[in-house]
Amino acid sequence: MRVGLLAVLLLELTLAGCGGFVPTQKPESMDRAIVDAASKIAVVPPEIAVTMQSLGEVVGYSCRNMIWDPEATADTATYQLKLVAAQRGATAISFPTCVEEAVTLGKNCWQAFTCQAVALRSKAQSNSSPPAQQGVVVKPLAERQVETLPPEPLFWRVENFPNREQAQAAAGPWSLVAEADGHAWLFTLGAGGGASPGASKVAEVGPIPSVAAPKFLLRINEARGSPGSVTPVHTHPGSEAFYVLSGEQSIRTAGGVMRVAAGQAGAGHGADTPMQVSSSGSADLHALVMFVVDATRPFSSPAKLP
Repeated sequence: MRVGLLAVLLLELTLAGCGGFVPTQKPESMDRAIVDAASKIAVVPPEIAVTMQSLGEVVGYSCRNMIWDPEATADTATYQLKLVAAQRGATAISFPTCVEEAVTLGKNCWQAFTCQAVALRSKAQSNSSPPAQQGVVVKPLAERQVETLPPEPLFWRVENFPNREQAQAAAGPWSLVAEADGHAWLFTLGAGGGASPGASKVAEVGPIPSVAAPKFLLRINEARGSPGSVTPVHTHPGSEAFYVLSGEQSIRTAGGVMRVAAGQAGAGHGADTPMQVSSSGSADLHALVMFVVDATRPFSSPAKLP
């Protein structure tokens, strides 16, 4: 008990030694005109964004530096990137992609949100502002690094267990355990056709595209978005696969659009494929995303589609 308490206190002292390491804008010390402009920046859908001038990628952060500070939120991080966009003369931004993180010493935060979007400026003045909408919010649920992968072809096996403890007991060297949608999930990378004792098999996704790397990161993300929300165009240094719990997810690439409906799975695309993911159904999107990527490269990078 004392050792655990001491570890928490040491971590608190480490994080509290100074502010968060992420850059944040302080509206009270900024030019009033910039703050006013940021409050008027709209979040626009893709069909409007393509008619506007791009001013480049912008990033905003929300950091809970002290455990007694208010929680970090995607809304706060989005407002921060709007302040950055306003300083560039933007009048709008694309749908932001937001990722939540737990304790991160790299950012000196107990909890943090990072949101990314494209700053935009109207090519011609309009009498009405585009409607503001939310972007897709992405939250990491589980991850692990591994030195090798099982023999190909590889599939993701998606299973449910009555509780997290049982899922953890059935996990292997290429498994990840997560909780979402009121269930305990076990995601296992390996050969097709397998099954874990005591599990309810939900889906098998694959074969997934091959990934070459000196070491690998396996990650499970949770994606949520209201109808019409999208991510910025981006790439990953590996493969991703999807299982959609509700709504419909569309993945747009230069080769076309792949749609994955509720209760279905898709194997996705290979490494470094520019893509844009959207909530394309009539209901809110809720999806689980499985990744096998190069652990030595950035997890996600901005990109462009033709």
